[in-house]
Amino acid sequence: MQDVAALSGESAGQAAFRDHHAFSASELVGLARRARSAGADALVTTAKDIVRLPEVPLDLPLLVLKISVSVEPEGGFRRLVLATAARAGEDAGL
Repeated sequence: MQDVAALSGESAGQAAFRDHHAFSASELVGLARRARSAGADALVTTAKDIVRLPEVPLDLPLLVLKISVSVEPEGGFRRLVLATAARAGEDAGL
């Protein structure tokens, strides 16, 4: 949500749902209605969540925010992940 405000400079509001929420058509229409009355020009969702949104006609465009991650230095991060996995495996008796 902070990414949208940082990229656009403003946000008309926000709505948060649990991870992997199964959105209903009525929820999406209600969100669009609330967004429109708050002065929004569009609804924004993540690429991860767009696949869970029902296909319903909306009176606002639905924009998809694509997020990527880059880890620097990559080698150090890789070593940390492998060491952590090895310790977890040892703790689990693997």
